Amino acid sequence: MTASPRPIFLSDLLAALPYEVPRPKEDVWVTGIASDSRKVRRGDLFVAIPGVAVDGHRFIPAAVARGAAAVVGTRPAAAFPRLGVPYVQVRDAREALAYLVAAYYGHP
Repeated sequence: MTASPRPIFLSDLLAALPYEVPRPKEDVWVTGIASDSRKVRRGDLFVAIPGVAVDGHRFIPAAVARGAAAVVGTRPAAAFPRLGVPYVQVRDAREALAYLVAAYYGHP
């Protein structure tokens, strides 16, 4: 996904979800959203999507190394104790990705 012309706070993106999620202690600027760790750019929100053959959670360290500002996934935050960036647990990563992207682009 390409970057929006404007950065947005993680908390503003999370507010677009149709249910409450625990807010991370640190609110960070997000400058893009990616669900493919190979396409993450500095400042992106990485959404880890579990799949049938490959689980996106495996690629969280790679996404952070590429500059992800925060991570959204379905596993408990305790599974990533030394991540170094905010992690938010959601019920369904694919559904969350849809809401987050819509909010990021101003609900086109």
